[in-house]
Amino acid sequence: MAEFDEEDELTRFKRWWANNGRGLILGVVLGLLIVGGWYTWNWYQDRQARYAASLYGKVTQALDKQKMTAGAKQAIKDLKNDYGATPYATAAAMALGRFEVSQGNSNKAKEQFAWAVKNAPNAGMRSLARTRQVRMVWNEGKADKALKLLRSSEPAPGFASLYAEIRGDILVAKHQRSDAHAAYKKALAERSHHVPKRRLQAKVRSTSPADNESTSSSNP
Repeated sequence: MAEFDEEDELTRFKRWWANNGRGLILGVVLGLLIVGGWYTWNWYQDRQARYAASLYGKVTQALDKQKMTAGAKQAIKDLKNDYGATPYATAAAMALGRFEVSQGNSNKAKEQFAWAVKNAPNAGMRSLARTRQVRMVWNEGKADKALKLLRSSEPAPGFASLYAEIRGDILVAKHQRSDAHAAYKKALAERSHHVPKRRLQAKVRSTSPADNESTSSSNP
């Protein structure tokens, strides 16, 4: 079954943002400088960010207490409707998705992750939302559909290892250990030094041909 490794996924996203976020912002700024309107845009963006951050704060306060209050629900609705292009809206959708998972509401959780995939303002957040969407589908016992969903989009830089690892996990569940072994080797090769490698090394060893032969011989 799929598990949500929050710390691992957030580490990958933070690394992606550190490597790419500044470049994204710089590209937008340079474009706006060319066409003019810099000061107006800067004021507008700053105001939007402040309002969105305030709404997101209401969401996190509610979820920290494991309660989805009416105020938090309205905040998420406002974020999606009025600030959908901001990272706060996507983060709120994913946070609500995790909450719905904890409450056993898989359909509601899938809706939030699907919204995040569609509306994420950058590739890193989109990849993070995609991995959660894939795990939800896998948890429903739809391994082939989960694999297809995983292949439907390229991972953002820094997420290739996580994509490969999830693929390996699903293939193990399908008893396709040889393909899983290849996926785990790719995950290990793509791994950033920020991500611990022991888990991946263990998965590579457990699916190695030698290990498979030993397991088969011990089970007549």
